[in-house]
Amino acid sequence: VRTLKVNDAGDLWVGTFDGLNLLKAGHQSFIRYHSTGNDSGGLLDNSIRSLLIDRSGSLWVGTYYGGVHHLDERYSHFANYRHVASQNSLSGNVVSSFAETLNGNLWIGTEGAGLNYLNKKTGRFISYRAEIDEQNSISGNNVKKLLLDQEDLWIGTFRAGLNRLETQTGRFTSYRHQPSNPASLASDNVYGLHREGDLLWILTFGGGLDILDLATGSILHYPHDPEDNN
Repeated sequence: VRTLKVNDAGDLWVGTFDGLNLLKAGHQSFIRYHSTGNDSGGLLDNSIRSLLIDRSGSLWVGTYYGGVHHLDERYSHFANYRHVASQNSLSGNVVSSFAETLNGNLWIGTEGAGLNYLNKKTGRFISYRAEIDEQNSISGNNVKKLLLDQEDLWIGTFRAGLNRLETQTGRFTSYRHQPSNPASLASDNVYGLHREGDLLWILTFGGGLDILDLATGSILHYPHDPEDNN
C-alpha cells in the first residue's frame, strides 16, 4: 500500500503497487481497478503513487509512468492525462503529488519533470522546470510533495530542497541544505509537509524533522539520536 484517501461518504480508496482498490462504506469486500493495457477508459498503469479527492468528490490518481487518471463520480471511466511530446500536456508521467486550488484547478508534481498547473475547464497545462540560468525557477524537477497554503504552494523535492511558490506573482523561493550553515535545511530531500499556524513541519529523508518558523524564517532541527529514547 502506498497511499490512502477517504471521501465524504466514507469510501476508502487504496493505492498500491498493483492497482487501485475501493472499499465502499458499510461493505466488507474491495472493488479492484486494474490496468487493461489499453486506452479504453481503464487504468494505464497499476503502480499508484498518489491520490486526491477534489471538491466535487471525484478522484485523481497519480501513477508511475501512466500519468494522471481522473475517475468520474460514477466510478466507471478513467480519463487520462499524460505527457505527449510537442503538445500541451503533462510534463512527465511519474506523478507524485496533487494540490487543489480554491477554484478547483490542480497543481501536479512529477518525479523528474517538474511541476504542472492544470486548468480543469480548458484542459491546458502550464509546466515549471528547473532552469540553471534562471534565477526565478523551481530548484529541482523531482517533486515529492505539494502543500497549498492559501496563495503559497510549498514544494518538497528530492536533492533540491524546499521551494515556496507565490502563486499570484510566480516568484519562487528555495530553502536548501548548506553544510556550513547549521540554520539551513537539514536535508535537501523533502518528502512531507504540514502547516500549523506559523510553523511549517518538514519531513526530510536523511535529516530528520525540521520546523520552519514562517514569522521569523528560522529553522529548528529534530534529528534522530540513537542514544536518546525520547
